[in-house]
Amino acid sequence: MDIEKFATSIFECGLISFKVAFIFSLFNSSFNKFIVNCWVDYDCSKAAESDDINDALNYQVLYDIVKREMEIPSHLLEHVAGRILKCVKAAFPHISAAQV
Repeated sequence: MDIEKFATSIFECGLISFKVAFIFSLFNSSFNKFIVNCWVDYDCSKAAESDDINDALNYQVLYDIVKREMEIPSHLLEHVAGRILKCVKAAFPHISAAQV
């Protein structure tokens, strides 16, 4: 198989997924454990070709956004997810889609 065609098919979606577990106070003073799944869709063909970290999505920034937003006390998980999406889209304007 042609490696370029293979890489293109793998990275066509550019889907990045990770899970983050947090324990924090969301509802009153009780502590809850949450796993945050965050999917980001972007064109990662340049990073696949160059092997240069500067051409890839910065996972540390993505993690920091999720961590920061999860640490803010909130009454609704939907509100937290909405804030995460807003921050991710602001930090990475080149992404084509994101889901929390």
